[in-house]
Amino acid sequence: MGKQKHVHGSPAPLDLDNFSFDLHTSFASEEESMGLELLDLCVEMCAKYGYKNLFTHYSRISKVKKDAVLRQPQGKRMD
Repeated sequence: MGKQKHVHGSPAPLDLDNFSFDLHTSFASEEESMGLELLDLCVEMCAKYGYKNLFTHYSRISKVKKDAVLRQPQGKRMD
């Protein structure tokens, strides 16, 4: 028999040590963003529980206030 094909919706568990999800977002400003706090929480929880490579959020915010703390990692403009 050959290699078993992974079927969408398979009950097989996801191997979190060998999986990564990169999310790129772009917002005009933090005030106009949707779900930014939730994304920050996801990044924080992954780091807290030792899954630093599981979820990476690249954020592009066009209008940044003076003295604002820049989000890390800061991505380039998405064209």
